[in-house]
Amino acid sequence: MSACPSRKGFDVVVLGGGIAGAGLAAQLAGELRVALVEQEPQLGYHTTGRSAAMYIPSYAGPAVWPLTAASRGFFEGPPRGFAGRLLSPRPVLHIARADQTDRLDDFARRSAGVAALRRLGREGALRQAPILRPQAVATALLETEAGDLDVARLHGGMVRRAQEAGAVIL
Repeated sequence: MSACPSRKGFDVVVLGGGIAGAGLAAQLAGELRVALVEQEPQLGYHTTGRSAAMYIPSYAGPAVWPLTAASRGFFEGPPRGFAGRLLSPRPVLHIARADQTDRLDDFARRSAGVAALRRLGREGALRQAPILRPQAVATALLETEAGDLDVARLHGGMVRRAQEAGAVIL
């Protein structure tokens, strides 16, 4: 982490150097004088890997879906400084017990325009994930356009972009 800059003051102070803080600093630096402040000895120490490790188009509902969809292009073809794709395909399996099939059907209806979902049924789910207890699976959906995010590459790229644009890390 760097020392305080010689110029006086900052326009924005971002608290926390995880994915959100680094991304915000990267977006604002260049236009504004930005300080990215982290209390830990390294950026992204606590939550970065847990909070942003998967890209799931159906995640969180209608308020979040457009944001998720808008980010896909960035993850598949990030700008200079990210060293390749950030998104690797990995389908997500949504399973339901017999008493949950109505909820899974409702999820499928609500997510139809947002996520690529394929009905697998019980046997298909067990082929996809043999570790599942057969008695716990009545039916399933496979979300085929989900994937793993390279969290370290994403975070590192955001930090580099912020620094290259003049952000100071404290």
